[in-house]
This record gives sequence, structure tokens and C-alpha cells, in this order.
Amino acid sequence: MRNLPHLGQRILKTGIAVFLCLVIYHLLGYRGDTMPTEAAITAIICLQPYIKDTRTYAYNRLMGSLIGAVWGLIFILFLMGASRLGARTYILYALMGAGIILAVYTTVVFKLPDASSLAGIVFICVVVAFPDIEQPLQKALLQLADVMIGTLVAIGVNVVHLPRRRRENQVFFLRTRDLMPESDEEASGGQISPTVLFQLNRLYEDGARICLMSEHAPAYLTLQLSAAQLNAAQAEIPVVVMDGAAVYDLRESVYLHVTPIRPADVDWLRQRLAGKPFFIYTIHRKRTCCIYHEGEMTKLETQVYLRMRQTPYRQYLQGESYVGSETVYFKLIGRAEEIRDLVARLELPPTLRSVIRPQRGVEGASALYIYAAEATMANAVRLMTREGEEPVDLIGNCRSDRDAVRLMNRVRNSYEPVTMPWQR
Repeated sequence: MRNLPHLGQRILKTGIAVFLCLVIYHLLGYRGDTMPTEAAITAIICLQPYIKDTRTYAYNRLMGSLIGAVWGLIFILFLMGASRLGARTYILYALMGAGIILAVYTTVVFKLPDASSLAGIVFICVVVAFPDIEQPLQKALLQLADVMIGTLVAIGVNVVHLPRRRRENQVFFLRTRDLMPESDEEASGGQISPTVLFQLNRLYEDGARICLMSEHAPAYLTLQLSAAQLNAAQAEIPVVVMDGAAVYDLRESVYLHVTPIRPADVDWLRQRLAGKPFFIYTIHRKRTCCIYHEGEMTKLETQVYLRMRQTPYRQYLQGESYVGSETVYFKLIGRAEEIRDLVARLELPPTLRSVIRPQRGVEGASALYIYAAEATMANAVRLMTREGEEPVDLIGNCRSDRDAVRLMNRVRNSYEPVTMPWQR
């Protein structure tokens, strides 16, 4: 049961729309074999997950119905006047196919591409019973009425929502590792799925204040978001990167805040790590993340370097770091047991903290990250929360992309909870 997909609103609304269509015809006196199904079919086709402009949507659907009905009526009248053509089955079917082309092409002429499918559906519903049609005008009008009922019911169901109130004072903090669980990372090439990014963009467009938090540098975050471009124009809130050590503005490509390692601690680490190879991540002039390497590269480090340097967003440099650059963290790569032993021998002072993670993409390797003690996600959340705002730190513990979608639904329900009048 835990692996069943989420029951979305579109599924529920489709069932409600079909129910309402059947109720309408039941009240009109239709029963059993006489119950028209075109309205219910139309409602199923018309229901969409989102409607940005309801008037345009309704206009396109109704115009498609009208175009299909008119061409269907013209088609029947033509065949009634040319009975010899209608008597030949394959010629009749060929003419029906030509009629579909005319109906769909008409929607293109009138620049109504969203109406093309309904135009074809209504047309075939009108003409399919030929030559057993005694009253063609009545047949066309009834089919048009059926489709219009289904269209209007679908639009009505789609635009009606339970009362919701947006919580604009909330700031949601989401970890990117929950949006792209480890089990999906290799399969996706390091990118958050388009489905999750689509929901994220919808929330941004609706005014939700969402701050993404990543344990990685902005380069990796940019790679994760590249499957479907994040709506940067809506993403007014910067992102927290490097395990909370920096705050980065995606729109301006600038670091707004950095919690660097103190120069004295940098010198201490260099002395303690003398003879060991390591990477140093620095930020130069609040804009560029420069990565330096000291010592001779090991085989594992070479594998990581060759994999990481493929992205154009990282700057790997040789030599000493620029004067004035801020050192964000040290990174050492090795086998898991070697890294654990190294941490025990270092005996870091209270002004520094360490994190050990498996090095993804390189089998058997782990990475040691050393930050300033104040460079934490919790401090970054406090920094990003303004007075009067309510921070919501959502930890998903997602194991699959399906869990990530559920997490985005949690954000939606928290940002726009159903609110009854007596709760306002």
C-alpha cells in the first residue's frame, strides 16, 4: 500500500465531473441504453490539471464543439444530396476522414489549436450514424448540446476549489537531497525530476516563499535544476549552499552571505594536513567559487576531479588562493575507514566542524568536509528568516521520486491549507 501512487486532484475531479454529467441526464429523463455518453467522454477529455485562463479555456472548447457540429451538419446535408457517395462504404469513410481534416484545419485557421481535438470528436459523433439519420439538424444540435454540457461541467469542476488561504508569512526550507533522493540520482544524471521542478515552479508562481538548501556548491545545484529550468524570475529567495556556509542568489549569481573559516584556523588546518592531498573551496569577491588542490592527487581524487570538472560552473585553479578570498571548506577524499581515522587524529578545535559523506559517483570513496563551526543549516535558516516570518523546515527523508512529489504536495497543503469560513 505504501508504494501506491498519490491520488491526485485531477483523478478525483474527473470522477466528479462524470458523476455530474450522468446526474444531469438522469434528471432529463434518460435511462440505461438511452443515456448519452458524449458529455461524460467530453468531460474526461477536457479536465486538465491546471487552468491559467478559464475564459480562454472555455472559449476554445466551446468553439471547437461548434466547429465540429457545423462541419458535421454540412457533411450530412452534402451526403443526403449525393446519396450515391453515401451508399459506398469505403468512400463514405474516406469522406468522414476528410471531414475530420476540415474540422481540425478550421481550428488552425482560427488559431484555436486547443480546440482541435473537440472539433474532431464532435464531428465524428454527428456523422458516425449516417445514413441512419432522419433529422440531421436535430442530430447536430443534440450532439453539440451533449459536448457543451460535458465541457461546461468539466470547466465548472476544474475551477471550483475548496476554500484556501495562502500563508504568505511562511518560508519553506527544502533540502535538495529530498527533492532528488539518492536512489534516483544515478538514473537521473544528478538532476531533480521535471515533475518535481514543475510543482516547484507552480509554487513559486503562486507566491510561495521557498528556500532550497543544498550540501553542495552552487555548481551542483545548478546541475540538479537543469532538467527543467527553475523559474528564476519567481525565485526571489536565495538558496542556502555548502551545508549552510553560504547564501547564494541564483538570479544575480552572487553570494549574499558567507561564513568562512577563520584565517587562523586555515593556517592550523594546513599544518595539520601537511603531506596529505586536499581541496580548498574559496569564494572570490562574492561571485566565484574557486577550487584549489594541494599535494599530489591520489587515484580517488583524480576520479572525482575528472567527474566534477565536466560542468562549466566550477573553477579549478592551481597555486595559492587569491588574497582576500574567503575559505569556505576543506575537502579530503579517501576510503571510508581512512577518513574516519583521519577525523579522530585531527582533533578539530571548537571553531571547526566536520561532515563525512559517501562520494557519489566514485565507488568506495568518502569525502571529509571541514567547515567553520557556525556554518550550519540551522544558522542559515535563522539568517534567511525575516521578522514576522514563520520558518518551516521540511525534512522529507525521501527514498524515491514519488516521495519527493508527496513532499511537494505537503508544501502546497501547508502553504494553501483548506480554510473554512469559521476558521478565518
